Amino acid sequence: MKKNQILILTFLLFLIILIIVIFKENKDLGLKMELNITDAAAYLELKKGTLYTWISKKINHLPYYKRGKKLIFKQDELDAWQNARTIKGGTSTK
Repeated sequence: MKKNQILILTFLLFLIILIIVIFKENKDLGLKMELNITDAAAYLELKKGTLYTWISKKINHLPYYKRGKKLIFKQDELDAWQNARTIKGGTSTK
């Protein structure tokens, strides 16, 4: 291989690694990941029906937004909500 090809491949590898690091640490970089109801339920390890019930009956003060008819959840807000509901000893109040 020529030196130019090696330099280009090295640069591309560097970019790929940089992109992977950014995506893995999106929370630390302040990027907000938005989830739909299906993804939020999976993320919280709950059923979609449970989330719908909590939202409609205003139970547990679950943070969400409405975009038209769609429910949107921000991952960092779900993390904060879940952490606020965790009691000493590591058990949740779910």
